[in-house]
Amino acid sequence: IWPTKERLLVCIDESGNAETLVRMAARMAERAKAPWMALHVESHTDAHLTEKEKDIIAEALSLTEKLGGEAVTIRGGTAIAADILAFAGTRNVTRILIGRHGKSWIANRLFPSVSTQLLAAARDFDITLLHATAGDTN
Repeated sequence: IWPTKERLLVCIDESGNAETLVRMAARMAERAKAPWMALHVESHTDAHLTEKEKDIIAEALSLTEKLGGEAVTIRGGTAIAADILAFAGTRNVTRILIGRHGKSWIANRLFPSVSTQLLAAARDFDITLLHATAGDTN
C-alpha cells in the first residue's frame, strides 16, 4: 500500500441494506472529496441466491455508478474478508465500509461475520461499520 489521499471501498451483499450502504458511502466520499467504489465478492453461496437477492446486488452496483462510484464484482473463495483485504490492497483503498449484520454475540463468536473478520485482520485499513437498515435514507 502506498500513500495517497483517502479512497473508500464499500462492501455489499444480498442483504436488504445494500442500497443504503451505497448511498452512505457516496455521501462520505463526497464530503472527503475521495474516489470510492462498491465491491461485491461472489462466493460459492451466490449460486443459492434468490432472484430478489441477485437483484439487490445488481441494483446496488448500478446505483454506485449513477452516484459516481466504481462498481466492482470479484470472484472470491471461502475467506471473503481476506478477498476484500487483498482487493483493497491492490486498489490503494484507505477506508473499508461494511454493513453491520444483526447477529447475536454468541452466533458471532461461533461463526464470525465478515465485518468481525475484517476488524480482526485489517492492519493497513480503517474499517467503518455502518449500521443501516433497508429503506434508510439518512
